[in-house]
Amino acid sequence: MFRFVIGFQFIGILFLLSACKQNSGNSIPQSIEPSKLQASKDSFQIDTAQSIIYWLGKSPTGSHNGRLNFKSGILYGGNLQIQSADLMVDMNSIRNLDIEEASDRNDLENHLKNEDFFNVSQYPEAQLKVENIVEIKDSINNAMITGTLTIKGVSNLLVVKGKIDYSSDGVLVTIPEFTIDRTNYNIMYSSKKILASLKDGFIYDEIALSVKIVAKKI
Repeated sequence: MFRFVIGFQFIGILFLLSACKQNSGNSIPQSIEPSKLQASKDSFQIDTAQSIIYWLGKSPTGSHNGRLNFKSGILYGGNLQIQSADLMVDMNSIRNLDIEEASDRNDLENHLKNEDFFNVSQYPEAQLKVENIVEIKDSINNAMITGTLTIKGVSNLLVVKGKIDYSSDGVLVTIPEFTIDRTNYNIMYSSKKILASLKDGFIYDEIALSVKIVAKKI
């Protein structure tokens, strides 16, 4: 999903997207207003040290993977169960996990942070707002989670399966791998949607994500 110093052999084209790209010299960070819901005795505070998001991006010639950290979050409860959540993601925390050479790894991480991708100087936070959780039963998961994912100021509906495990003092939420289409969040770099003539020099639009949330009872 990215420009790589190693691994991916992209055409030497950088896209200037007038509709999506911001002037980094004059950009103003865009903050996301946190939820106004009140935490109850059945609510949980996210443990940012133990909670994590893993990502995976691919092109026809390879892939890269990494992680993101949560900045904050509350899982709102009632009747001893989670009913909704408001989770903030620190986009400056984006890291690559598969490139061994430090300079190459830093080059990729800096590219992901600039205007071609997540533009973290203007959009330092992403948000996952869970609005509904329905109990389901299958071999792995026990919850259907519906919410809104906001990246770069663009919000889209998100529906995923997850597993929620309660303990005496907290909760563990695991969401197995699912995909989002990055172009739905104005991340158009090297997408065939804007330059269909690209051969092997494009990046797939799908980003795979998986999530682990550890939270303690408030």
